[in-house]
Amino acid sequence: MMKIIFIFFSLVLCSNAQSKEKYYCLKSKNDVILLVSSQYPDVNHIKYYPYFKNIKISKPVKEESIDMGDDAKPEVYRKMNEIINGKITGYYTFMSQGYLLYNVEYVNIKNKKKTIFEKNDLQVKGSNCI
Repeated sequence: MMKIIFIFFSLVLCSNAQSKEKYYCLKSKNDVILLVSSQYPDVNHIKYYPYFKNIKISKPVKEESIDMGDDAKPEVYRKMNEIINGKITGYYTFMSQGYLLYNVEYVNIKNKKKTIFEKNDLQVKGSNCI
């Protein structure tokens, strides 16, 4: 009985901890939802909804800043490798301006398929979207 109670409280605590973290929730045309921690650019993983499994990404391997003119923050593009089982399987290019993340392009290295994720006002169950 004590094991069941312990498991129940562990699950409740895990789900509460997961829902308190804030994410940029970005959606593709195929309705795939990418979750990027609000700590961006200081992140080392991303997640996909509804799985919430951490997918490791590298520190930026390339960074480019584009001046947007007077009184505008530059657009910043950061390329980070996706690492699964110790191998680079793809890469993400994140586009932000100021402190906001606007879109992400993912390229699968094996099949060269590109997926574009764009910031949307999403409500994602089990996640706190910003």
